[in-house]
Amino acid sequence: MAKGFIDCPEIMWMVRRMKATLVHTPTEYLEKHNTYRTRLLRGDVSGQLQPRIMPNLTWSWRLASEAEASASRCKVNSDEIPATENIFASVSRTVK
Repeated sequence: MAKGFIDCPEIMWMVRRMKATLVHTPTEYLEKHNTYRTRLLRGDVSGQLQPRIMPNLTWSWRLASEAEASASRCKVNSDEIPATENIFASVSRTVK
């Protein structure tokens, strides 16, 4: 498979693994995620390095729309989505 692509079975596996913990709205997701980031910043998460700077994240409807469009094609080329991080590598490390 070409670099930067993830096939449907791998995407579906990640979705099934994450489904039990998914929240229903961007606001709920960001609240949970930013709460964890705040705990990291304060050094309250055992076994994790304490960052110096960790601003809260905000929801990007544009990025969400692009991700949904990629998922609906069942082929994801992460090079098509302008982001500063490999989203799928991060997700796969989190759900293992």
